[in-house]
Amino acid sequence: MLASLLPPIICSWRSPGVLMGRSASVVMHTSRGVAVGSAPSIESLRSSLLSTSVGSTLAEEAALRAEGNGPPHTDALLRLFGKSESDVRVTLYRDTAAWCPYCQKVWLLLEEKQIPFRVKKINMRSYGDKPPSFLQRVPGGLLPALELDDQFYTDSLPIMALLDGTFDQGPKMIPARGTADRKRAEKLLQLERELFGAWCRLTFQPGLGIFDGHKRYFLEVMSRVDTALGETEGPWFLGGDAPSLVDLQYVSHVERMVASVAFWKGMKIRGDGAGFSNLDRWLQVRLHCAAFEERPAYMATKSDPYTHVMDIPPQYGPGAMLRASKSLPSVPYLTFDTTLLLSGGAHCLCSARAVRDTQGSASTKRSLLLTGSWVATAAGAYPCASTAPATT
Repeated sequence: MLASLLPPIICSWRSPGVLMGRSASVVMHTSRGVAVGSAPSIESLRSSLLSTSVGSTLAEEAALRAEGNGPPHTDALLRLFGKSESDVRVTLYRDTAAWCPYCQKVWLLLEEKQIPFRVKKINMRSYGDKPPSFLQRVPGGLLPALELDDQFYTDSLPIMALLDGTFDQGPKMIPARGTADRKRAEKLLQLERELFGAWCRLTFQPGLGIFDGHKRYFLEVMSRVDTALGETEGPWFLGGDAPSLVDLQYVSHVERMVASVAFWKGMKIRGDGAGFSNLDRWLQVRLHCAAFEERPAYMATKSDPYTHVMDIPPQYGPGAMLRASKSLPSVPYLTFDTTLLLSGGAHCLCSARAVRDTQGSASTKRSLLLTGSWVATAAGAYPCASTAPATT
């Protein structure tokens, strides 16, 4: 039965030599047997890629990134926004895997306000030791960390407030004291912490709680968040044409909630039938609203659902699987087929980030190639039940 699901040809590398630029023995499994040949070297593959239009575009983008220009990207180590390197006062220390939700908030604010900055990548504890030079400056090793004018700061929310108060360019992220918007922002930040607590209680404890109490509480808090999003004309919590600090504080964890409650609890909080239409408007472009998924900065920092459910356990602890979630229908906004993941394991790795970012999470190390509706991994090739395009 399994053989009928596999594609006609699967390549299995026999030697790590190809990773060092040498040819390696490769076994070609075909419907007519096994043939042994020679794999091309990395150099020849790179040369072939660069000769294509896609390869040329990728090379041009890499050159722009090296100069601090071009669109946002996880590989960018310098962002100038038309300024010179002498204007850079900020260095952001963020995780190597580009997954940390607290780093994501600060990263988004720097991009949205177009504050010139440098990036230094530091391992999260789950993925390796932190450099001694970093621990000397930040003894606790906390991420994100920010260096501004030779002073170090930690904790994402105070960092964002510091940046907004120091740099005038770009959208104002925090309303002025004494205004109605300031009071609203303070209440919404309290609600975000309540939502985070409700999500943790639901996700990391067995079942759905006594009499489904954890589920009901999470949905009740999410309903209040959805109502708050509906109180302004545009998609943003405080209105206006751009996200505020409140939006940035919410989005990184809401993004992870969408994936995790679907995977572990069989719950759908995005899309038709979920009941949170304002949340959809906030995330996805509808009715010409420039919501998060229209913004290049967010799309560059946004991860995929498979990476989330693989990276949440080493950072937060293991999610508690609900057996009934195996009957969950496919969630259209996810880039993998949820029922396949829940019933048979991680066979469908439709993850653009996984191919782009080869450092960090388990999924980024497993995923090797996306080929149409087929996914090739280190364990073999499997058909995607859903061929929805990846969104990152």
